[in-house]
Amino acid sequence: MTPLECVNREAMVLAGAAIAIQGGIGGINMGEWVKVLYGLVASLLFGFAVGWLVCKAVTLICAGMDPRRPTAGFSSQIGRRQQATCQCLL
Repeated sequence: MTPLECVNREAMVLAGAAIAIQGGIGGINMGEWVKVLYGLVASLLFGFAVGWLVCKAVTLICAGMDPRRPTAGFSSQIGRRQQATCQCLL
C-alpha cells in the first residue's frame, strides 16, 4: 500500500468516525474535503499530461525508425537495444 493510499484510507476512517459521533454529516469539515478533491483532480490532470508528454517524446525519438527492417541502421548490439527499447515504449 502506498503512502497516499494510507492517507486516503485514514481520512475516510476519520470522516466515518466524525459522522458516527456527530450523528450526521455536520461533523465533517467540508472546506478540508474540498482540498482533497482538488488534489485528486490535480493529480489526475498531472498524470495525464506527463503520460501524454512521454508518449510524444517516444514518438519523436522513434519517428525515423522502420519497425519492419530491424537490421537497417541497427547493425550493432547497441542499435538493437535501442530498437527494442523503442518497441517496448510504443
